[in-house]
Amino acid sequence: MSLNWDISAVRNLEKKKKDLVIGNAIDPMIWLTMAIGINEITNANRREVYLRIKLYEAAGGMSYSYSEDQLTKYPELKKHAKNTWAESGQISSFSQEVVDALVGLRTNASTKTRAEFAKMLWRIVDDKTKEDAKANSEKELAVA
Repeated sequence: MSLNWDISAVRNLEKKKKDLVIGNAIDPMIWLTMAIGINEITNANRREVYLRIKLYEAAGGMSYSYSEDQLTKYPELKKHAKNTWAESGQISSFSQEVVDALVGLRTNASTKTRAEFAKMLWRIVDDKTKEDAKANSEKELAVA
């Protein structure tokens, strides 16, 4: 099934598309609706959308990032950066302000209850810890 989206209900869309931060966040937000299990950003759920993005990122899911080259070229992007990942050297662009600016965005992504979303996060973290444990045991065997 293809991911269909509609941003026509986003207020002041043309102005927001020209904004360096918000304009670059539209496409990733469309794709993120699948990961977070919310297919529409409304005034009523905008806090939940932001919370789920942050939980997804904390579990190890990458939402969207700027490269160091982009941050050097556009230093004003840093004021919107919220999380850094030591491994990638990248910074997330999502903030509550960005989510709020995209109220009206809709997709046909499947929705998840909080319980379903929590279960998905558990699997992500469980898989990551298994990978880490395997990598550590392989390192120990190589040293021995």
